[in-house]
Amino acid sequence: MVKKDLMVSIHRHDKNNYGTVFFPLSFLFLTIFFWNNPIIFASGMLVMAIADPLASTIGRNVTNPRVFKIWKDNKSIEGSTFMFISTFLLLSVIIIYGSWFTHQIQILPISIIFGIVGLVAIITTVGEMTSRNGSDNFSIPILVALFLDIFIIQYNFNNLPSITTWVILSLAIFIYSTYRNWLTLDGCFTAWIIGSLIFSTQGLIWVLPLFVFFISSSILTRMHKVNISENQTNSGRGLVQVLANGGIATLIALYSFYTKSDGYIFYLAAVAAASADTWATEIGMRNKTNPIHCLTFKTLKPGDSGGVSLLGTVGSLLGAFAIGILGVITSMSINHILIITAAGFLGSIGDSILGGTMQAKYHCEICGKDTEKSSHCEISSTHTSGLRIINNDGVNVINTIIAVVFVYIFISING
Repeated sequence: MVKKDLMVSIHRHDKNNYGTVFFPLSFLFLTIFFWNNPIIFASGMLVMAIADPLASTIGRNVTNPRVFKIWKDNKSIEGSTFMFISTFLLLSVIIIYGSWFTHQIQILPISIIFGIVGLVAIITTVGEMTSRNGSDNFSIPILVALFLDIFIIQYNFNNLPSITTWVILSLAIFIYSTYRNWLTLDGCFTAWIIGSLIFSTQGLIWVLPLFVFFISSSILTRMHKVNISENQTNSGRGLVQVLANGGIATLIALYSFYTKSDGYIFYLAAVAAASADTWATEIGMRNKTNPIHCLTFKTLKPGDSGGVSLLGTVGSLLGAFAIGILGVITSMSINHILIITAAGFLGSIGDSILGGTMQAKYHCEICGKDTEKSSHCEISSTHTSGLRIINNDGVNVINTIIAVVFVYIFISING
């Protein structure tokens, strides 16, 4: 099959394609978490092994394909359409077989099966559209397995109608956000998938903090159009930025769902840290004087990593508190709200320290500017300091982890 190029999505000859690396990672994930649920396990692997290669083959061989690009790779309308159809048909057969014949999963009405499979097929197709360099070999099996398992579980609690409504309405909201230039198109679909995961597992109360963070930070960003740093962008947040800010929170939501534990305080801490960092940057841009380096006190340009200012510090506290105060919805104590605020603020401070010390810095040989971007003026920049593997998005991930760890330690000590 490899020699005949029938498994093109798993094995490609393009040197920039890492599908053969992502495939065992997704297999490992499904083995660890879904080995005892063979129908879910098989669904994830077979969609990647059958539906994705067929869609790729159709997209490459159709005459005059209608090509589009959401993130990095070119996709075709014909290929994506076939991805949806083949995923829908394949999952329908698998679930009907597992439900009606082998009883490896509960017996489901045909209308419910088609409804669940339809939602999963849409989400999976969007996930494939936003992939690059073979990353769909990792994302597709995981998206299929997670959403299929979650939707079947939530059917027993009569939550599918509200989940379906959310998935549809939130897609419209996120698409509107691209019109407002709050998100890029790849960021839009990533935020939609993350939001769908969190709503499907935890409901509206858990989604609300992310929306408060997203809307408030977007408004703050759009309130100023000047003094944009070389290291900032005036375009919307992209896929990687969305994952960096919301990835840890999503993992906490999934962990809490499957372990039936209450992780809301840790979830709020992660979102509070992302909010604190963003508010610090956006409000700090309004400081009348330039920021200073958090450790060396050297004067920096507005928006440069590692910089702190009075307004930025106040903004960080406000951003963390804006998320922490949402704890009142679940009758959280004032002490816990203050802990969340402190955790978010501490994460933001950690972000500044890491940004000013370990984050990679570069110099552009074409225009002579110092930058935090590995490529500038359409060529690779020269690395000058910091660790290459740590960019601004990596620092943002660490920022949220710091906040969660702080809350965990505090609760472990004080109860």
